[in-house]
Amino acid sequence: MARKETTEQRNYYKPFRCVAGFILSLTVIIYALQGASSGIAVMVTFVFHNLFIQEFLTSALLYGCIILSYYLGYMIFFRKYVGQFYQFEPVRRKDILPLIPLCLGTFFFILACWQLWGLVVDFSSASEESLSFISILYACIGAPVMEELVFRYWIRKVMQPYGCWCYVLISALSFGLFHGTVEQSVPAIFIGLAFGLIAWHYDSIIPTVLLHVANNTLSTLESFFTIEISETLVYLIAAIFLVVLLVLFFRKIRWKELGKPVRLIPHSISYIVFLIFYVVVIVVQVILQHYLSDMF
Repeated sequence: MARKETTEQRNYYKPFRCVAGFILSLTVIIYALQGASSGIAVMVTFVFHNLFIQEFLTSALLYGCIILSYYLGYMIFFRKYVGQFYQFEPVRRKDILPLIPLCLGTFFFILACWQLWGLVVDFSSASEESLSFISILYACIGAPVMEELVFRYWIRKVMQPYGCWCYVLISALSFGLFHGTVEQSVPAIFIGLAFGLIAWHYDSIIPTVLLHVANNTLSTLESFFTIEISETLVYLIAAIFLVVLLVLFFRKIRWKELGKPVRLIPHSISYIVFLIFYVVVIVVQVILQHYLSDMF
């Protein structure tokens, strides 16, 4: 028989459960919207016969609703907790110069993550559908800004009582699995670790927003142009940067905090459902990719 939680324990786990509930609800809303997008497209085709207008309105409705879901989730789950820790986040002048090599190093680290994971997973299986203006705008600006607000600002403010590494590990895992695909989840987890450390260290999401926009913009441009960067150069700079980053942040690690993420997860049904859901989705994707590759 499970012991009943005390009020003190309930209050301790409440911020994390708030985060877990937000992520799970956001996941359900976005998947529902993606499923409904085909229905929206059908309705639009009955009203408008111009293909450009059809594509524009369908994309605008879909991505507009996704951004709205982020905002509604914040209002429902996060507003109270973020308000307790809210503070304006300007980047101090003395931090601007150190930010430049940090951003460049992180950018090469991101490229290395994608390239290394690309050796394991074949990205060529991804569909090459045409991108509308709205989808490009969302991929390059909308998604990076909203994801940084969620995973590197709102969640960081809510999870401050749990400490740096608890926040960094939970947010990186959530950020990675939130992408929901084999191709994106694993590198996104490692990218989330780097972004989380930077956001915590500087108490600002400005550097991570710029990096996220740059990464998504480069990925989008690759759909239209052939962009080649020496893999050896990418790995070398990424390795140097990773060593420097580990040295800088190693002394900030509170080793007793590292067990907290593992202890937190069993205390939230929402987060357990979220983890199971995405692990199942990724496993199904791997099986389908293997099955389809054997067929064709």
